[in-house]
Amino acid sequence: MKNYICLNPCCNGICFHFRDSPLIKEFEGFQDTEDYKPIERILINLTNHPYEDWSTEQKQAAVSFGNVIDLPFPMISPEASSDEIKSLTNEYVHKIEEISENKIATVHVMGEMNFVFSIVTILKANGYRCIASTTDRDVQINEDGIKTAIFKFHQFRDY
Repeated sequence: MKNYICLNPCCNGICFHFRDSPLIKEFEGFQDTEDYKPIERILINLTNHPYEDWSTEQKQAAVSFGNVIDLPFPMISPEASSDEIKSLTNEYVHKIEEISENKIATVHVMGEMNFVFSIVTILKANGYRCIASTTDRDVQINEDGIKTAIFKFHQFRDY
C-alpha cells in the first residue's frame, strides 16, 4: 500500500482517505515516471531558538514535518505600534511564502504574542499548518534570589 501526500491536518501529511479512487490510481502510475518529483516537506522554525540548540527529543519530534529551516524571530520593541506589527507580519508572511515555494510547509511560531497571533491568523488563512512547542518548566530560585528556568520539550501542538 502506498501513502499519499495530503494537506489535511488530520492526516499529518500521509493520506489514507482516497487510496482507492481512480485519481489516486492514475497518480500511482505517474509516480513511476522520470517526471515525478516528490514534494519536499519542511518545518520553518520562526522562533528565537535555532534548530541546532533544540533537545534531542524536540529534533526527533520535528522529523515528521521534514527538513527544518530556521527563520529567526524578529526583534519587536514593546513600544511597537499595531501598524508596525502589521507591517512586520506582512514582511514575514512574504519571507515564508518564498521559503516554502513548491514545498509543503509547517510553520513553528513562538514569540511576542501580538505578532504570533497576527502571523498565525494570516498563515492559517493561506493554508499553512502552524504549530507551537509545549514544554514543562522547572523554575529554581538560587540562594541569591536569581531564578533559573529549565524547559523540557513535551510536544508540538497545532494552533
